[in-house]
Amino acid sequence: MRFRSDWTAEFVHFDPTWQRGPTPYARWRKTVRTQVDPWLDAFEQDLPGSTVEPARIRYHWHLKLPAALLVGSITVLLVVRWNDIALSQKCAVLLLLASIVTGLGRVSAIARGMSRDAVQVRSHGDDRGEGDAPASNDPVIDAVADSYVATESVVRWPGRRGLGVLVLRWYRDTHMRYVNAPSRPFRHALTATKELEPFRTTRVWSAGFVLRTRMLAVVQTDRDIDMTSRRFGLRWLVRLAGLLGTVIGTTVGLFRVRSGGQMLSVAAIGALTAYWFWLRSQQDHHRMRQLRLQPAVPRDLAREPSVLYLRPHPDDPVPQSVWEGPLDTDLNAVFDAPALFRVGHITDLTPPPPQLARLPLPPHDWKRTLTTALPYCHLVIIPTIGTAPETLWQLTEAVRLLPPSRVLLLLPSAADCAEEYARFRQAAVEAFRERAAAAPDDERPYASSSWLPASPPRASPGGPGTTTLRGVIHFDSSWQSKVVTFPVVDASSAAASRGESRRAQLLRIRAQLLPLLPDLPSQRS
Repeated sequence: MRFRSDWTAEFVHFDPTWQRGPTPYARWRKTVRTQVDPWLDAFEQDLPGSTVEPARIRYHWHLKLPAALLVGSITVLLVVRWNDIALSQKCAVLLLLASIVTGLGRVSAIARGMSRDAVQVRSHGDDRGEGDAPASNDPVIDAVADSYVATESVVRWPGRRGLGVLVLRWYRDTHMRYVNAPSRPFRHALTATKELEPFRTTRVWSAGFVLRTRMLAVVQTDRDIDMTSRRFGLRWLVRLAGLLGTVIGTTVGLFRVRSGGQMLSVAAIGALTAYWFWLRSQQDHHRMRQLRLQPAVPRDLAREPSVLYLRPHPDDPVPQSVWEGPLDTDLNAVFDAPALFRVGHITDLTPPPPQLARLPLPPHDWKRTLTTALPYCHLVIIPTIGTAPETLWQLTEAVRLLPPSRVLLLLPSAADCAEEYARFRQAAVEAFRERAAAAPDDERPYASSSWLPASPPRASPGGPGTTTLRGVIHFDSSWQSKVVTFPVVDASSAAASRGESRRAQLLRIRAQLLPLLPDLPSQRS
C-alpha cells in the first residue's frame, strides 16, 4: 500500500494467477521477480535523490573460453577412455568435472550479484520537493526495438593489452537518462552495437590491472518480433514432438551399441538434445502465456490484431459483471476470445480466472500505460455504463487517440438500461467539454454535444435466448454516431434450447458487425 501526496491510500495488487510453478511458493517467487521487483524499482526511481548507475557485470570471453575448453577437454577425454580407466578414477573425474561446473556457476552468480539496478537514493540533506524530483528513469520502449547508449568498461591484466577479466556496462536511454540494463536474454534478442567513442584508459591499479572505457550505441530487436501467440503455440507443439522423438531415438540407440563409451556418448548427446527441445518448448509456452496474460506495452500488442475491452474503473459505483459473467461470455463469442483483451484493474475482490486474457494496468501508473497501449489496439469496445471520472477518462482518451472506425460503444441490455445510458451520456458530454477546455488544441478529444445519440432505440423484447447486448454505437469518419440494434432470435420457432438460441443470436450479432468492422480480428486470421 502506498500513499498519494494528500495521504490517501492506494492499494497495489500483484497478480500471481498467470505464473507457472510446481508449488505456490515457486509461483510467488516468479511473481516477485516479474511484478514486485519491477514495481519497487519504478517506485524508487520516482523518489528524489541521486541516481545509482545501472551496471551490468560479466566475465570477459578471455576467461570464459579457457574455462569452456577445460570442461570440454575433460569431457572428451572421459568419453574416449571410459573403458580404460578404473571405477575409482571414473568417480574422481566425474567429481572433478562436477566441482568445476559448480564453481564456474558460482563465479558467474557472483558477477551477476555485483550488478546494480537503477534506483533513486535520497541523500542526507536532500530537501528537494515533489516538483523538483527527477523524471522517471523508465526506458523509452519502442514497438520494434530498444535503443540504449552504453558506457562499457573492461578490466585487463597485465597492462592495457592484457587479458580481459571483467566487462562492466552502464546503460542510458536516448535522452541520456540512466535506465535499467536490458533484461531480455540474448537468445530472445538481436543485439547490434556501434562504437561511438574508442577505448581509452581511465584508471590504473597496482599489480598491473587497467580499466579501459568506451561508448557504445546498443539496439536490441526481438528475434521473434513477427511471432503471434498462435505461432508460439504451434512451435511449442513442434518442439514437444521433437522432444518425444529424441527420447525414443536415444532409447533405441542405447540398445544398438555395445561399448560403454559409445553408450555414454549416445546418452550424453540424447540428453543434451532432449534438454534443448524441452527448454525451448518451455520458453515458447511461457511466451504464449505471456502474450495472453501479461503482454508488454506496446511491443506485444503490435504483434497481432487485438480487441481491447475497456471495463469500467473499479472506483465506479455501477455493478460490474464478474470476469466470466453474461456480458463477458457473449463478448467472447462475438469478438472471438483469442483476440479479446480485458483491461485489468485487478483487485482482490474479483480476481480474473488464470486462463483469461487481460491487459494488467499498474495501479500507480495505469493512465500512462493505457495511453501507450490504445494506438496499438485493433479495436476498442467500451460499455455505455458508469459515470466515475476514471471511467470517463478512459472514454475520452480512446476518442482522442483513435480514429472513429476503431471505437465501438456497447449498449448492454438490462431492466434500467435507458436510465443508465442517459446518465452515462450526460456525464460523457460534460467530461468531453471539461477535457477539451483544459487540453491543448492538438490534444482535444471530439467534444460535440451531438456526439452520442440522445435516446438509442430499444431492441424488441426477447425470449429465453436474449443476450446481454441490445446494440452498439459506431461512428463514421466525422464522428457522427450510428446505432445498430440486434434482433432477438425466436427460440420457439427454432425449437431450440436456451443455449442454442443464444448461440444463434450471437452468430447473428457477429454477422451484423462484420460489414461495420471489416478488419475484425478472427480466430481464422
